[in-house]
Amino acid sequence: MKKLLTVSFACMLLAVGCSNGDDQQANTDPSVNEDQEKQENNENESKDETNQETNEQEDNQATEEKNQDEEDQNEEGNDIETSNEDENKPSLTNEQAKEAAVQAETSLKKIVNSTEGDSFKMKGYETKEDIVKELTNVMSQNLAQSLTDAFFVMRDGTLYLEPKGGPLWFEKGVDFKLKHPSDKEYVIVQEQNNEMSGNVVMHYTLKYNGENWVLDQMKSQRKKQKDVSKVTEEQAVELVRKQIGAQDESVKIEFDHMDGNRYVIHVYEVVEQENNTHTATKGWYYVDQDTGEVANMMN
Repeated sequence: MKKLLTVSFACMLLAVGCSNGDDQQANTDPSVNEDQEKQENNENESKDETNQETNEQEDNQATEEKNQDEEDQNEEGNDIETSNEDENKPSLTNEQAKEAAVQAETSLKKIVNSTEGDSFKMKGYETKEDIVKELTNVMSQNLAQSLTDAFFVMRDGTLYLEPKGGPLWFEKGVDFKLKHPSDKEYVIVQEQNNEMSGNVVMHYTLKYNGENWVLDQMKSQRKKQKDVSKVTEEQAVELVRKQIGAQDESVKIEFDHMDGNRYVIHVYEVVEQENNTHTATKGWYYVDQDTGEVANMMN
């Protein structure tokens, strides 16, 4: 019996030894270790990438916030600068506006008169740019260029004046109104009436160039004439009736004929006798077709 127990115990020890041997063999398998290392490396790389993306997002957000702050500061600075510019613009009185418009005309006429005899060759100005440069002292760049192109031309390298009718300039002795539609401009409004242009309303726009108020635009608008209705024949008859105060139905007032632009109105009375009826003229009258004025032809 004792011998049997000894043999059984020895078998148990042998089994345990074999099991430990298998575990050691499994732990020392190189392929298993490599797989574990790769898995650990992949996990570490994934963590690094996640951390890097997070850092980049934080950096981008910080950069955007910084840029937004700079934009806000720039906009605020621009607003302040614009406000300062508006505050620095001097106001314009009627007399100053008038002077600015007159100076523009004077400057252009001075240049136009700088010609050599009847050849219209310009003296003292070699190119159009020379004229534009001088005109920009009293008018905007656009207006100076427009007037220069209209009245001057280069031929064979020489500058000439092209004689033609000029623009409708501000008239000194005529009343005008000065409007201020915005902080950037004033507008002179003046009604003019002459044989060449007829009845027009001129608009002279003045803008501030940083130093002075200068002429920027000249626009004309033809003034609408009021419709004047001519006196009709019936109205002419009624005007005469009112003029002489005729109320008796026996007094007849009739249109007879036209004399130029005047109606000739006959006023008469019907006289009845026993066996005869005739008319007795009481007067002849003119009625102006345009004005309605009544005049006695007998006077």
